[in-house]
Amino acid sequence: GKSTDTGITQVDIAAKGREDWVLLKLRDHGAGVPPEQLASLTKPFFRGDAARTAAAGAGLGLSIVDKTVQRMGGIFALANSTSGGLVAHVQLQRAGDQPAGTDPHQRLQRPQVKRNLPRRPLKT
Repeated sequence: GKSTDTGITQVDIAAKGREDWVLLKLRDHGAGVPPEQLASLTKPFFRGDAARTAAAGAGLGLSIVDKTVQRMGGIFALANSTSGGLVAHVQLQRAGDQPAGTDPHQRLQRPQVKRNLPRRPLKT
């Protein structure tokens, strides 16, 4: 959840992989979501009770994540943590040696990455 004093949200991220899949687990430290609203969080334009009084938003973020993960053949699930906060689980199949739609004889160029960017807390 968001600290009302600083506007900073703390999120824990964990990953676990197996031979054919990887699981990402993201957890915030807020109050969680009322159980009756959990199933609606991935519906387009849904904004829970707490979100209606918070900063502006369209209610599309989790819907986009859900659809994207599904199109990648994965699973997206949300649950309240027993210790507080919302937990998002993203399970994706590992890519094979050959990504779909690429020419096996064509080498991919490494993307340019900017180094030494200042580290700042995530503000939401």
